[in-house]
Amino acid sequence: MRTPTFFGVKQSPSQCRIAASQVYAPRKDISLYELYLICPLEAQENAKGLLTGIVDDNVQVKLPPVIGGFVGSDALACLAYFGFDNADVPILAVDLGTNGEVLATDGQEIVVASTAAEPAFEGVNISCGMRAVDGAIVDARLEDGQLTFTTINDEAPQGITGTGLIKIVNELVKAGVIEESGRISRKPKMMAEMIDRSSRPAKIFLTPEKNIWLDQKDIRELQKAKGAIRAAIDILLAELKFEAKDLQKIILTGSFGGQLDIDAVMELGMIPDLPKDTIETIPNGAGMGAAIFLSDEGFERGEKIAKESKQIDLDKNMDFSNLFVDALKLSKT
Repeated sequence: MRTPTFFGVKQSPSQCRIAASQVYAPRKDISLYELYLICPLEAQENAKGLLTGIVDDNVQVKLPPVIGGFVGSDALACLAYFGFDNADVPILAVDLGTNGEVLATDGQEIVVASTAAEPAFEGVNISCGMRAVDGAIVDARLEDGQLTFTTINDEAPQGITGTGLIKIVNELVKAGVIEESGRISRKPKMMAEMIDRSSRPAKIFLTPEKNIWLDQKDIRELQKAKGAIRAAIDILLAELKFEAKDLQKIILTGSFGGQLDIDAVMELGMIPDLPKDTIETIPNGAGMGAAIFLSDEGFERGEKIAKESKQIDLDKNMDFSNLFVDALKLSKT
């Protein structure tokens, strides 16, 4: 019988246990020692006790190659799962989760880039931002001058997730409460009574109780995050010498990207304005791609993709700053 292969990534001891139990439990033919080596150094002291009973001594551990210094094997797994190596038309994928990676192909060449965009998308540095737990806002709609929310487990609103932030800002932009420049309007057509200009920065209260709000800084954080993603997209398309209108498919993936509202991200300009049926959300492209690497054939395919892919360093690209500034605008492009 083939010795099982574990696709390893850096994780905490508890995460290592979860990953192993999900893939292998209750099998006993996986090496405790080998699996524990893929955890961070600071986790190794405690990993043995956490993994006892989950793995054994005969596993073969393989770590897929990285594509570049800023684009790792999670992006490689996405490329494999989405079939970038077999594509014959232009495809774009954006992986948003713990890291933000943009992947593109014209059907011949594959280019990739990494950009720092996630804090706002994960609710970090947002006044009322929070992770995805009960009461977190994940969707919003503005009707008759009042916002209504969808929250996790239908609990009373407690804060805003990244997906909720994008949807709220998009609704307020469409209503004229937030200008396309990102500035809170001085002459809004609605919700004027919910805007507090005496605070610094100015804020928009989102609930009648005024316990949840967005301030001007929060909006700027979102603009910077989405601007970085869009600038990366434009640079990769330019590298491949084709335009956004030539794309046949856009894939949004990752723990955050796979949950996005397609209309909202397109209307805010984070991705190109294309027919909606060309855009797809897939929550866990990296995880599905990792499963491909569990076979020898799949692992070799991953190595081949890594060799054939080119990382574009955005910090060395002369056009990034100008494209980033252009992409701060909250409108379709």
